[in-house]
Amino acid sequence: MLLGSLDGCTSLVNLKLEGNFCVQAPDFKLPNLKLLILEYIEFMDSDSVESLFNACLVLEQLILKYCDFRFVASLRICLPLLKGLIIAGCHYESECDFVF
Repeated sequence: MLLGSLDGCTSLVNLKLEGNFCVQAPDFKLPNLKLLILEYIEFMDSDSVESLFNACLVLEQLILKYCDFRFVASLRICLPLLKGLIIAGCHYESECDFVF
C-alpha cells in the first residue's frame, strides 16, 4: 500500500492502519500525528519502517500489533517525543535488531 493518499493530511492527529497489506516508504510528513496504530501490516524492508516513523515528527504513542517484520533486518525507532510504545504479537526474525 502506498501511503500517498495521506499526503497533505497535515492536521491528522490520530491514525489507525489495519489490514493485510504491505507498506512502502512514504515521501511526506505527518507533522501533527500523535497516535499511530498499526495492526496486521507487513513491512518490506527497514527503510519503509524508518521512513514511516520519520514522517511522524511529534508522535507520542506508537502501537504495533500483529505486524510482520520478517523482511526487516533492523528496526530503529527514533522518536524524541514518544511517551508510549506497545509491540504485541508481531512476527520478526530472531536476527532482527530493535533499537529504541
